[in-house]
Amino acid sequence: MKRLILDFYRNHLPDGVKNAVPPVLKVGMLGGLYGLTRYPDLRMWQMKLLHDRARGFGRAPSHDDPMFHCRMTAASTVSGIDAGQVGGRFAVTFGFHGLKIHGTCDAHLVAKPADKPEWVDILVDGQVLRRENLGNLNGGLGFYYTIRRPALELFPSRCVIEVRDSLGRTFDTRAPSQSARSKVTALDLSIPFGSGELSRHLAATGPLDKKGWPRPSSVELARRQAGMLALYARVRRVFERSLDRPLFLLYGTLLGQHRSGDFIPGDDDFDVGYVSRLQTPAEIKAEAIHIMQALVAEGLIVVLNTQGRPFRVRDAESGVGIHLDCHIVFTTGDGHVWCHPQAHLPLALAGFESVEHSEMRGAPVLKPVDSEGFLRTHYGPGWRTPDPNYATSHTSDMGGVTRGLRALCLTRRDQRRLERQIVQKGLPGAFIPRALEPLYPLDRYIERVGFFG
Repeated sequence: MKRLILDFYRNHLPDGVKNAVPPVLKVGMLGGLYGLTRYPDLRMWQMKLLHDRARGFGRAPSHDDPMFHCRMTAASTVSGIDAGQVGGRFAVTFGFHGLKIHGTCDAHLVAKPADKPEWVDILVDGQVLRRENLGNLNGGLGFYYTIRRPALELFPSRCVIEVRDSLGRTFDTRAPSQSARSKVTALDLSIPFGSGELSRHLAATGPLDKKGWPRPSSVELARRQAGMLALYARVRRVFERSLDRPLFLLYGTLLGQHRSGDFIPGDDDFDVGYVSRLQTPAEIKAEAIHIMQALVAEGLIVVLNTQGRPFRVRDAESGVGIHLDCHIVFTTGDGHVWCHPQAHLPLALAGFESVEHSEMRGAPVLKPVDSEGFLRTHYGPGWRTPDPNYATSHTSDMGGVTRGLRALCLTRRDQRRLERQIVQKGLPGAFIPRALEPLYPLDRYIERVGFFG
């Protein structure tokens, strides 16, 4: 329901209706929608409207944000383009976390295997910013990608963005103030805070990663990976000493270690997991809350995403960019192993209850005894072959899997209660539920949360 509300406001409510709403009412409407959905874009649009009104009345705006000053216009409008040269449609939106770009292929062009593209290139000033594999999107073939704020900081202050598929066909779009009859094949972006370093950075490190971040330099990457290994060692000791259970590698971290004994090239994520032997969502969630309190009692910082999913952990010394993504591995007795973000795999929990010792860059790590079974089942038969464009695979019955895993997420009431308990106990660490964290002032948000997924 929340997604439907946001989609209706963003894509289906006519601009004429939005513009006809008095600004005071629009501010209240956006605030109400944000309170209901907690989607950051709604708060940003509300704050931008307040900022623009304050400037119009000669008052100092209460909050500013570099994203308020970004603009887009049509860069290339073609009226007589051959329909066969157009592969689909794309749309671009400035949001709180960055620039969101999504598109779908024309259905009649993908009916035949020979006409079906495999990927699209997102181009900025003719350079490949990201090659994104195409997949199922709203019942069609498409893509969804977010260019994160740290990447936008590298953009030129003025640049052109466009999309082309693997068969060389361009995508068209609609720009603000453009007629529906015009085919806009590129957008001119104005990003005042851009440093102009994008071209140099792409040449040095390659395209953006799958999550929309600029790839770090080799020196920075080595620093982050060493920091995550050190953090893993600290958190693993807490799990073993205070919680009497192992903390093992999972997902891409396990994939890299099991495949080559190292990180996946360029990977700056660190995924770990622990087993819950409980079977009901209420019990598993209560156990996760107990574990989060134990981590905060050891001086660690626990962070929940906007859905309240347990949980990310970091420490105060390393900063927001170095963290572990912790996942709960469990079964409901249905012959499958469940695990966020979307795994529902025909595996036995016993393959995770026992672990084996291994190494990663000389540091001791733990991994499930059935590591290969997990990797083969989750990533598919080609799991041994690296794929730089890989995006998280989807299992069947995604609706049921998503609903089942969502039951483990902490509600806002759960989060407020846990926040109060941690404060009342005076625990030395911190608990940061992103759904409750104020987005503005922006400096405070960056210090506590940052723009790291």
